[in-house]
Amino acid sequence: MIALSHVPPLQGLPVPVLCQMMQGGAARFGRRTPGPHDWPAAPSVLNHGDDRRGAVVTGKTILPFVADRLRYGIQLSSAVDVFDGIKPHLSELEDAFAQDNYACWMANVPGSWAENPERWWPKVRNHKNNGYGIAPQQERQMDAFLAYGQSLASLQRAISKLLAIGELTACGRKKTPDGAWTRMDPYYFGSAGNVTFSSSSVVVEKLRFFDVRIGYETGVSLASAMIAYGAPELVSHYLLLRRTPPDSPERREHADYFEELRECLQSDLLALLKDNHLQAVRDEDHKPVNPRDLSEASMDFASSSIIYPDQPTQRVLVPIRIGVARHADLFEWRPASSSATGLPIARVGSESLSKSSQPKRGRSERGIKAESLAREFWLDEGEVFTSGDGQVARCIRHVQDGLVNCGLAEMSKSSLSEIAKRTARSLQSEKACQRTETGKVKKT
Repeated sequence: MIALSHVPPLQGLPVPVLCQMMQGGAARFGRRTPGPHDWPAAPSVLNHGDDRRGAVVTGKTILPFVADRLRYGIQLSSAVDVFDGIKPHLSELEDAFAQDNYACWMANVPGSWAENPERWWPKVRNHKNNGYGIAPQQERQMDAFLAYGQSLASLQRAISKLLAIGELTACGRKKTPDGAWTRMDPYYFGSAGNVTFSSSSVVVEKLRFFDVRIGYETGVSLASAMIAYGAPELVSHYLLLRRTPPDSPERREHADYFEELRECLQSDLLALLKDNHLQAVRDEDHKPVNPRDLSEASMDFASSSIIYPDQPTQRVLVPIRIGVARHADLFEWRPASSSATGLPIARVGSESLSKSSQPKRGRSERGIKAESLAREFWLDEGEVFTSGDGQVARCIRHVQDGLVNCGLAEMSKSSLSEIAKRTARSLQSEKACQRTETGKVKKT
């Protein structure tokens, strides 16, 4: 039984899931979203211009949080916010979730419950079932939170099913939080995997993936894309108001603020599209939209369409891609294009992933150099290979020293041992062939 008298002080409900996607130090930017009466006046948050707070594109620099999403994909913890409109049944689940979210807010549910529903939902349910010493106010909070948890779980199960059938793609860091990025197979999100949305992690038997990212090659609507690539503090306020009933006093009181938030997020998305950081495609044939068209035509975010002055209206989507390439420092990165390929960053991530998912062909420069050094050692040694440990050890040291002198990274001892033995066997075969050819010449 949990003692509800010891829960944290009651606060306005934060935007669920979104509050977990923000990085450390984001508390002052809305990690725990305050109530509408505590929100600052709109002009202090939405100052238009390159220096306004929340702008995702400032000159040639992109907000690091947004650049990270452009490079790797959307965090699993934010999947409910971004992908809730890609299917009709997801939209219906989102509507029910919005109602339960607002009910939690009105019941003054503790913010810590919504920040970690996987932990608190079972505890609150067990305490509610025990039914001992529950005050009426606490019971209202429990009922609202339990309904909210069920709606959230329904959305998460629906997204997991799309991942399990491969309609949504995923990659994650394998084994450790700083491990290599790896494309994840769809079955990881089925019955075999344990998916935790709040921590963006997946566990399959003994294999664990951290920082799981989601992509959708078909593309999301413009309204979903502005949430996916908007400034976090603005998106959190926008979602809180969007999930508030239109006829509620809170929504009417902050109607102007809600419209300014939407205009700000729309302008940020258009900046990413016009600068070719993101790519819009036509829904009918999935062909790319020329960025120049975005300046000449008007955009209808409600219908996710481009309205041309002299052409038919085109519905457009924004593909969300995942990538596995790394960069050294996100805050120093300038993602206008890749220096290696010259492609916009969204497509650089896709190209890197497609290449890494294919089997590697040929040998690396380091492997070729290691074999050359091993061959050099055995020729200088002038002895027949006897698989002695002493010979192999000397060959390994020779190859390691040669790699370091050439400015190449060292190789593991097991890899070098295999190269040393393989090279020696190759030399033995060559000598045997030479002896055979020499014998044939003498007989002739």
